[in-house]
Amino acid sequence: MIRGILFDYDSTLSSRYESAYRMYRHLMHQILPDMDTSSLAFEAMIQRMMYWDQYGTVDKSYVIEKIRDRYAPGIDVRKWKDYWYAHFHEFQVPMPHAEEILTELQKKYRLGLVTNGAGVSQLAKVRALGFEKFFSVMIASGDFGSDKPDPAIFRKAAEELGLPCEEIAFIGDTFPTDIAGAIAAGMKPVWLCYEKRTVSEYPVTKISDFEEIRTMFLGDKT
Repeated sequence: MIRGILFDYDSTLSSRYESAYRMYRHLMHQILPDMDTSSLAFEAMIQRMMYWDQYGTVDKSYVIEKIRDRYAPGIDVRKWKDYWYAHFHEFQVPMPHAEEILTELQKKYRLGLVTNGAGVSQLAKVRALGFEKFFSVMIASGDFGSDKPDPAIFRKAAEELGLPCEEIAFIGDTFPTDIAGAIAAGMKPVWLCYEKRTVSEYPVTKISDFEEIRTMFLGDKT
């Protein structure tokens, strides 16, 4: 019996791709204020950054260095990397229906959050959406000391939820961290494939959106 649900954050609770797009538009307007933000050249530049960004899996220094080398020679990479992390929470976009369905899930399940990244920046994003009210547990790997897929971070969340791992489902978008880690910890893995096209022969439950989360854990709305 599942009595608890843990969520990843980026591309699970948030539409990370859309959030990053908005942030890159803002960032480049700050770096190149004279460029027309409605122009084809500006949009092509932003789309190239989205490619470099790799769904947020690379260190932001890599993207800023690419921006420096191609578009803005001489910019301070560290300054603009810090600017990204200081402001990204302002551009968060929730997954469709996430707040509505989290409200329903909270009535039946103990809910928590486990996310990779620095605690200050990751939890600022959660709070920017107002989602912290749903979670009795929020763990960022930067505060914990190891990243997903280390089973220890999953087990710590289970301990704080007050449930054994086998009574917890973990919902995340990234197979090597979220799904592999949840399986290693003994949780029920649920792979949310909303923003990424996925191909896999591994037998794991896959869902496409929060409406499917509702159906899986609460039954049909009707």
